[in-house]
Amino acid sequence: MEIFEFKNYHKFLRYLILEAYAQRGLQAKLSKAIGCQAAYLSQVLKEKADLSEDQAYKLSVFFNFSKIETEYFLNLIRYARASTHELKSYLKYKGEKIAEEAGNLASRVNSMVIDDENEQYKDYFISWIPSAIHIATSCPKLQTIPNLANHFALSEKKVRSTLIYLEKLGLVEKHDQNYIFSGKSIHLPFESWLNTPHQMAKRIQVLDIIAKEEPNNIHYSSTFTIDEKDFLPLKEKILKLIQSTQDDIKESGTEVVCGLNIDLFET
Repeated sequence: MEIFEFKNYHKFLRYLILEAYAQRGLQAKLSKAIGCQAAYLSQVLKEKADLSEDQAYKLSVFFNFSKIETEYFLNLIRYARASTHELKSYLKYKGEKIAEEAGNLASRVNSMVIDDENEQYKDYFISWIPSAIHIATSCPKLQTIPNLANHFALSEKKVRSTLIYLEKLGLVEKHDQNYIFSGKSIHLPFESWLNTPHQMAKRIQVLDIIAKEEPNNIHYSSTFTIDEKDFLPLKEKILKLIQSTQDDIKESGTEVVCGLNIDLFET
């Protein structure tokens, strides 16, 4: 969603209705959904009228905005309707903070954000093994200790102790000799001190994967220069890609275990 690139909700609506979702009869459907006349919506698009907060919320439901997109959109509405400089300044600042939060991956990935002060989660993130085994147990052929040990080239002792740990966290459930994914996943907040060891552990795993030279895998690295103004739009595109992969993954099955690491940084 490109909403965070807009500071004017009228311009965003014109983009949304006339470009992103351009289709015959859309304005009529939207007018009905938010409870206003089509003529009034046309005035809004021309910046000659404003939506109410109730109408804005109904619009966010119509277009299936995420919670943070809805929050940002409602803030744009309040900013447009504010009558004092002081309130506009406050709402501008608030909008900037919401947009900043939207850049935080945790708000885009649908999983439980954990408290990194809880010591029980530390071991999950300082090695690649717990998270890999956790996700692998969603695959029917990788729900036993021998199969997991063989797949990840680990000792059965290591796999067993990891599964016991994951079971205590409620991330896997034991059924006879099988350990099955419980359906729960966890995600670190951006500011967590565990992010650095977690990301390093994932990259260490990748080094081993690269050495195997599997033809189906993708390993891409690039160093490039761009204008400063283009860095944030590029970051936004990558965040959208990550969000879209999450949607695709949810709709897919559990036949193979995959990994995805993405880095964008200034050197």
